[in-house]
This record gives sequence, C-alpha cells and structure tokens, in this order.
Amino acid sequence: MSESYLFLIPLMPLLGAIINGALAMSTSGRLKGPNEGFVGTIAVLSVAISCGLTFYFSGSIGSEFHGEQPFHRQILWSWFDIGGTSLPFALYFDSLSSMMLMFITGIGSLIHLYSIGYMKGDRGFARFMCYLNLFD
Repeated sequence: MSESYLFLIPLMPLLGAIINGALAMSTSGRLKGPNEGFVGTIAVLSVAISCGLTFYFSGSIGSEFHGEQPFHRQILWSWFDIGGTSLPFALYFDSLSSMMLMFITGIGSLIHLYSIGYMKGDRGFARFMCYLNLFD
C-alpha cells in the first residue's frame, strides 16, 4: 500500500459520522430509532479501520526508508502556485504523527466500544455515535 491512501485515515470516521448522522436525522421524530447494532458497527468499524491503517503506515515507516528521514506524504491539492512558490494541502505521516494517531485511533476505538453499551436503549443513540465519530 502506498502513501496515496493516507487520506483514508481522517476520511473513515467522517464517513461513519455522515452515515450515522443520516440515520439519526431520518428517525428523529419516531419513538424507536435505527438498529443500534448497525449504527454501533458503523461507528466502531470506521474508527477501527483508521486505527488499522495507522498501524500499517507506522510499520512501513521503519521498513521502507534507509538513511533518510522516514515519512509519508500525500499532496491532495495545491492552494496556489505563483512563480516557483507553491502552497500544497498535504498529509504528512512521520514518526511523531504516527505515535499520536496510534493513541487517538486506538483509544478512540475503545471509547466507541464502551459507548455502545453505555448508550444502549437511548433514543439519541445514532446521533451520539454520529457526534462521537465526528470528533474522533
């Protein structure tokens, strides 16, 4: 897997938030909300996939680079390009961001698992999981 998949790390929890938000909005006026098992699975899987990608890229940092600064970079687009100066919008993945993302996505996955049991039976379950995914 190349660094062209770095965008999936922040995108997966965002997709989980969008899906769970749509489910929460579609059932906001009803007494019984969407299937909690489905909503919980979407919420946990989106963060767990980000965690798995983080661990994959973390393992590849040490094995791909020999004698140079190890990092992955993915340029998504360029804000502007004037003369020889360019300002790109890019994702950088080095050893420091690797360590921080392992903490954030790993602990975030555990928080999502705990929240399934904590919010069980609540009317706002899908909305809560949407917000939880959004801020992970």
